[in-house]
Amino acid sequence: MTSYGHTLDRALMNKTIYTDILEQLMLKHASVKGGLRKSPLIKELSLEWISENKDLFINAIKDSIIKTDFEFSIMKRIDLNTNGKMREIYITNFADRILLMAIQNLISLELSNFHSPHLFSFRKGYGPKKAASILSKFLKDQSEKKVESKELFFIGRDVSSYGDSIDHTVMDEILDTIPELKESSLILPLLKKSYRAEFYSGNDHEVAVCLRKGIPSGSPVVPLLENIYLRELDKQLGDIADSFYARYGDDFIFLTSSEEVAKNAIEKTNKIMTKLKLTISQKKIKNYVLGATKQRSDFQRKDYFEWIGITFYQSGMYSFRPKHKKEYKKKFRQETGNFTHHLSKSGLDAKQIAECLNLGFNEINDLKKIPDVQKLIVLRTHIQNTKNLDKDCREFLVRTMCKTLKITKREAWKLFRSMKLHSLEY
Repeated sequence: MTSYGHTLDRALMNKTIYTDILEQLMLKHASVKGGLRKSPLIKELSLEWISENKDLFINAIKDSIIKTDFEFSIMKRIDLNTNGKMREIYITNFADRILLMAIQNLISLELSNFHSPHLFSFRKGYGPKKAASILSKFLKDQSEKKVESKELFFIGRDVSSYGDSIDHTVMDEILDTIPELKESSLILPLLKKSYRAEFYSGNDHEVAVCLRKGIPSGSPVVPLLENIYLRELDKQLGDIADSFYARYGDDFIFLTSSEEVAKNAIEKTNKIMTKLKLTISQKKIKNYVLGATKQRSDFQRKDYFEWIGITFYQSGMYSFRPKHKKEYKKKFRQETGNFTHHLSKSGLDAKQIAECLNLGFNEINDLKKIPDVQKLIVLRTHIQNTKNLDKDCREFLVRTMCKTLKITKREAWKLFRSMKLHSLEY
């Protein structure tokens, strides 16, 4: 067998990484009925079979990837409706998926210090919580500065169909410049082949075409490549003094107290997008000025801005988006109404009803089970809209108890105070 000198290449030829990934997949699919026996694309290649023939399977992968004519298997493209939006997803068999997961894990570990500190997507130790905390500190520092003008210019951008628009030739060139990858004779060529694999759609396995642009959605290497592709943007905007830049996937923001710097940042962004053959979503362009005393032609006056599903204020305070409040209230009211209606028909006495209300309302209001307001737990915000939502929920509970349990408002408030309900604010 060929001896590989590059660290990543040697690691990819190590049995351990495939064993670890297989264990992860086994745990994930074991909880689903028949999950270990199901197999995408290749019927015989189920996780159950792979587990029983682990050494044979891993050796087959290692033997095949060292061949110069190795190609990933033909994927299947399906249309998937996610939140009312149709997306093209590419499905691979377990052999290719495990290999791609190995490549993703190895490169992500190797590049842990390569990425910009302004990148917060798909990185261990980073994420929305850290991004919100750092942005909040920047905003507070700006507010506390003893300067005549308190204006803050905000630029928000989102790349249109980002993953589907990535140019393969440009991606190749970027990968070739990464010191940790460019000397690789195995893992780098495999990574480049991963986004050029053939696919078919429908049931016609014989008609397959090569993906000419973009990265196949659903591939384990998508987050890695999407993080890498905008590396130049991270560097150029992140290096601008006395400003704030942050990116989550293809959604990035820039803040500065200088209108001229803000306009220069917009110009830089446009040049980089042209170079990378990407297009900014026109619907999501945000040019705001916070704390403005006069109107600007190029910047809209605003009291707040939104990013990564969070509303930020110039003072540095932040909270959930208004639509999350609306979704939470709707779900909370539906479940509360149903619960109290059934309880009123139960025939229980007053003491039993009080006990049921205490248990039931705490179960309904368990924030850990409601994704729409998970951020309230994570972010620990204490601004007015959190208090308002608490107040709305309390008043709705009391009105519901009055209506369904046929009790007075005073009795309902007495019952409410006897319960130890979770508070959004605390």
